[in-house]
Amino acid sequence: MIAPNDAQKVRDACELRSCCAACGHRETERNPLVLAEDGYRVHMSHTIDPASGYYGLVFTWEAA
Repeated sequence: MIAPNDAQKVRDACELRSCCAACGHRETERNPLVLAEDGYRVHMSHTIDPASGYYGLVFTWEAA
């Protein structure tokens, strides 16, 4: 299971849990955040977009 890294934990504590670490935009129902294998929360679209730095990384859903 992938867990948030230390930097993401700091982002969470600063009330940035619902903001993408890659682009800074908030998650939406159509583009939720997932935990990428490096421990950052990013939009799922970043993991499937070849133009994104997160393309192809393994990710996990978090239980709400």
